[in-house]
Amino acid sequence: MMLIAICYQAASLLWGGGVWLFCPNVRAMGGGMRLLLFYGASIMLLLTTGMLIVMFLPGFSRRICESMLKLFGKLHLLRNPEAAKEKMGRQLAEYARGAACIRQNPGLVLRVFGLCLVQLGCLFMVPWAVYLAFGLGGHSLMEIAGVQALLTLAVCNLPLPGAVGPAEGGFVAAFRTVFGAELVTPAMLVSRGISFYAFLFISFTVLAVVHFRTNAYGLSSPPVSAVRGKSSVAGL
Repeated sequence: MMLIAICYQAASLLWGGGVWLFCPNVRAMGGGMRLLLFYGASIMLLLTTGMLIVMFLPGFSRRICESMLKLFGKLHLLRNPEAAKEKMGRQLAEYARGAACIRQNPGLVLRVFGLCLVQLGCLFMVPWAVYLAFGLGGHSLMEIAGVQALLTLAVCNLPLPGAVGPAEGGFVAAFRTVFGAELVTPAMLVSRGISFYAFLFISFTVLAVVHFRTNAYGLSSPPVSAVRGKSSVAGL
């Protein structure tokens, strides 16, 4: 999971940085969006760096975590500092095992990173598909996908589930000149419906089916101890 998170964030930074450097016409964003983009990119860079430190510099990360625990203890923010320290040690050990697995499979990092690049590229092209479906023209694929890449980087680290609210508002603000004032809101609804809400619905459906099937099998199957008991009686 840590590897997926690192690769996903690195791919997001690569997409955003590439668009910012090689698509100067896309950078014409309002002051509020520029500030939000700087915030999102900075937080993602800090998180990615922190994850890499935790995985590949265990001694350094342990010292940092212990210092933070001591500070929290002095501020009376921890009820049980010893339990927190023990939990931290287990978590750091788990990250160290993950880092060892990555070292043994270096090609895995490249494959996961490549898949994240493709996945994000497909998501960024959703507004382009909506643009064509609305019968519009005049803007290129790179321009529309680039705007979506910067918008995603700007809102993805906001402390909201799925960045709901800022993602929709940012879409309307960023794509107003692309879709026009009349079509930008319908375009936002269709685009977010495909790239976000449809995945929520699909995930909920799969989870519900698995949950009910698991419960159904669990209720219909007799306990293992009962089966063993019947077998023993039959043997006697």
